[in-house]
Amino acid sequence: MHLDATTQQCSVYAQRPLICRVDDLYQQRLATQLTPRVYYLVQAEGCVTLDARNQSLPEVVRKQLAAEQGGVMPEPLSDEELEQGLKVVLTEAAPLVAGM
Repeated sequence: MHLDATTQQCSVYAQRPLICRVDDLYQQRLATQLTPRVYYLVQAEGCVTLDARNQSLPEVVRKQLAAEQGGVMPEPLSDEELEQGLKVVLTEAAPLVAGM
C-alpha cells in the first residue's frame, strides 16, 4: 500500500489518479450505469478478494449505505448483481489503469 500514515496521502502520485479515488470514479464514470449500492458493494467484495482480512467490509459498506439512506439496510448483492457490476466497473477502469 502506498498510503502515508502521517499525511494520509498517496506516496506514489502527487495527485491520485481517478482509479484510486473511489467516490470520484463513481460520480464521474459510473453513476449513470450502477446504483450506489451495487458500485460500493462491488468495490467492497473486490477488497475481500484481494485480502481475506477485509471480510467484514461488505457489511460495513451496507451499514454506511443504510445510514445515508434513512436507515434501511440494503440487501447483499446477488451473484448476478456482483457479476454484472464487476463487468461495468472493470470496463470503465481498464482504460484508466492502462493509462497509468
